[in-house]
Amino acid sequence: MTRLGLTFCLLLATTCAVRGQDQTANNAARIFFEKNVRPVLVNRCFKCHGPGEQKGKLRVDSLAALLQGGRSGPAFKSGKPNDSLLIQAIRHGESLQMPPKMKLPAKEIADLTTWVTMGAPWPDSKVITVKQNPSDKERPFTKEQTSHWAFQPMRKPALPRVKNAVWARTPIDAFILARLEGNGLKPAPPADARTLIRRVYFDLIGLPPTPEDVEAFVKDCAGAKPQAAFAKVVDRLLASPRYGERWARHWLDVVRYADSNGMDENLVFGNAWRYRDYVVSAFNSDKPYDQFVREQIAGDLLKDEQIVATGFLCIGPKMLAEDDPVKMEMDIIDEQLDTLGRAFLGLTLGCARCHDHKFDPIRASDYYALAGIFKSTKTMDNFRVVARWQERPIGPVSKDKKAKGRPEAMAASDGKATELRIHLRGNHLTLGREAPRRFPSVFASLKQPKIAPGQSGRLQLAEWLTQAQHPLTSRVMVNRLWHGHFGSGLVRSVDNFGLLGATPSHPDLLDWLAAQFVDSGWSLKAMHRAIVLSNTYQMSGQYDEAAFQKDPDNRFHWRHTRRRLEAEALRDALYVLGGNLDYTVGGTLFAAKNRAYVPGYPNGKYDKYALPRRSIYLPVIRSALYDMLQAFDFADPSFASGERATTTVAPQALFLMNGNIVHEQTRLWTLKLLDDKAFDDAGRVRRIYAQAFGRPPDGKEIARSLEFIQRIESELARSKVADSRAQAWRSFCRVIVAGNEFVYVE
Repeated sequence: MTRLGLTFCLLLATTCAVRGQDQTANNAARIFFEKNVRPVLVNRCFKCHGPGEQKGKLRVDSLAALLQGGRSGPAFKSGKPNDSLLIQAIRHGESLQMPPKMKLPAKEIADLTTWVTMGAPWPDSKVITVKQNPSDKERPFTKEQTSHWAFQPMRKPALPRVKNAVWARTPIDAFILARLEGNGLKPAPPADARTLIRRVYFDLIGLPPTPEDVEAFVKDCAGAKPQAAFAKVVDRLLASPRYGERWARHWLDVVRYADSNGMDENLVFGNAWRYRDYVVSAFNSDKPYDQFVREQIAGDLLKDEQIVATGFLCIGPKMLAEDDPVKMEMDIIDEQLDTLGRAFLGLTLGCARCHDHKFDPIRASDYYALAGIFKSTKTMDNFRVVARWQERPIGPVSKDKKAKGRPEAMAASDGKATELRIHLRGNHLTLGREAPRRFPSVFASLKQPKIAPGQSGRLQLAEWLTQAQHPLTSRVMVNRLWHGHFGSGLVRSVDNFGLLGATPSHPDLLDWLAAQFVDSGWSLKAMHRAIVLSNTYQMSGQYDEAAFQKDPDNRFHWRHTRRRLEAEALRDALYVLGGNLDYTVGGTLFAAKNRAYVPGYPNGKYDKYALPRRSIYLPVIRSALYDMLQAFDFADPSFASGERATTTVAPQALFLMNGNIVHEQTRLWTLKLLDDKAFDDAGRVRRIYAQAFGRPPDGKEIARSLEFIQRIESELARSKVADSRAQAWRSFCRVIVAGNEFVYVE
């Protein structure tokens, strides 16, 4: 490596500091404890190590007691599960086995291990207390719960009055400006045309604009109607097949999409891709969101059957080797309910499995009433070890001789209608009263579709969720759209609208957007258009010290926040520069046989990650994610997640300097540039800047770039490196893609 190249690499590496930006980490940890840790401690440990009896002088009902430990020492070392006696004991190590007669289920071991790894977060109350029949007695909701903003009826607020009426071109602008003016702030100036078109391209289709697209837009904006010029660009992007691929990927995070099971038996979901392609098609066709929701919950029961859509219920991780079939089934139902709650309602329904929700107005009886709907639904063929998930035919027998039988998809169907009894403390062996299938009682003012005898209730659940008056369904989705365009939602906890979640920064704007969403016929494209055509979206990121002192987190939107490209957008942009991105829509790249075990390392036998397809089509293997996706904060596909972390860590810099994709795509980029005789070297530098940054370089940048290239070429020539000219240009291209201007969107 040249001295200049090495200096650049060292400088880049040493400036990579670790910084997490998960604003809801503490609340997420509390929810994890309540859902996954408290029930295990109460049900498995309290009998021998609770307030009544402490064998081995160990108590597990408080963090202090666990840290103090018993005769053998502290129960765990925070953040170090392998060095913790508690984890060694539940794993049934050589010297210590707890519980002594029966090893805990693998999921419970995994949950406790994760908890210790997280630093053993503990609830505000110092000691866990247990009430008699904790889930079998109704408790009244508190005033705080019932008056919580998220449970209040839908309304469409009047537009606020503002002083700068000229700036407030759209209703969105009026709501934003009212908060700015009320806090003594002013909006930043508008972004220039080049910045704006690069921003909206990545936001709507996840790809960079071509230099020709940029120059055409700059020319149009110089005319009398720049807003009309921008609207024309927006409409073209929303009509592109690339839009569906971009926004489907956002949704796939929310519904924990993956191509393998993960957990104890990491088997291939050979037909999961059909659900993914359904989502891409739904976004591209602007399927009304209420219909989109209905199809994913009950698509097999609708007049226009959409069996593939019910893959939503089937693609979650499962403990397929759980030896208790009833527990396995209830764990699968719990995962389905938890995902449904977070995805559509922004509520952590799973926290009510063992007891009434600690924070939100969701009772255990509400949980088991909903669970009965999924108990009455079939997504598994059997619950034997190793269990098999259900797949259903979705079309006629293929005429292709290589294809066997009819195509199939992971899909749901109605099973035997069943009413569940409340499982006290979440234990299916300790049953309370029956909880007939219905919808959460906190929403009693909504229309309550009646579940007909013999039906699962999924169709009625879908109808209940998508009624126009529902206070959460539309609010949650428009908040996801806002988050996708601005980097944070009006409610920052995008998956949690409950009492532990964030409060809206602009509650009236959130309600106006939700009502407008319903009025538009639940059109996602209409909402995208409304957002990006606002002056709020089109602001620059210009810094203002006085504004920063008043609003350092930019909660009031006084400027546009700079954002890093997600893993998929970054990878796809590299292939665009190399000139070989394959725009084929749909299909699978996973060559593994359906239900086969996948290897532990994703870049091995089934490696398709170097293919030039868009990143949404790459296999997503639980427990073995593609390393590039992991480095750039890909969402954990085992959990519903509407928000990705944004970290700055050394592996990202190393990938941009030494990654195979970077090497290959900069090689192809260089060959194209050098083969094009229409450019001199200064013209090639201009072309590189235009393709990577969407702007021309200034005179100093051209001079410095040419000096760098010539210096590298001379050093390589002295070292007798073959093709030193091409290698020098390639080095320059690698420096370009490793720079913040390429990786970030202004």
